[in-house]
Amino acid sequence: HRVATVADIEQRARMLFDPLKRPADKALVFKRASIKALTVNKQASTVAAYFTRQAQHNQIAPAHRRAIRQIDQQYFALRRAVFSDQRLTRQDKAQLVSVLTFERLKAREQFHNPKPNIEVNLMGSAAIRNLLD
Repeated sequence: HRVATVADIEQRARMLFDPLKRPADKALVFKRASIKALTVNKQASTVAAYFTRQAQHNQIAPAHRRAIRQIDQQYFALRRAVFSDQRLTRQDKAQLVSVLTFERLKAREQFHNPKPNIEVNLMGSAAIRNLLD
């Protein structure tokens, strides 16, 4: 890159502003600049390359994305049913929704971290309900 001279600035100004001084009957012509595609070096030690690697590493497979969406749909359907049920008290509704939320988070966590977790084995919602009784 070089520092622009006065001649460069005048040439750029003519290129930009001369089309505005055209006669009214002359057609307006636009010049398109060529756009080069950016090539990304994924192995470079730059912030952009780091985020590119992280985005590729953390991608969710389409089947997992559909399963997570189904989990969310079931959660919200059950939540609407709990809140619309007139037989339950406000405290019962809050308790059921908290158990549903816990189950939803537990199911979603299995997609993000499929490693078996000791808390998953020891603290299922049935165990929590038994502790409350």
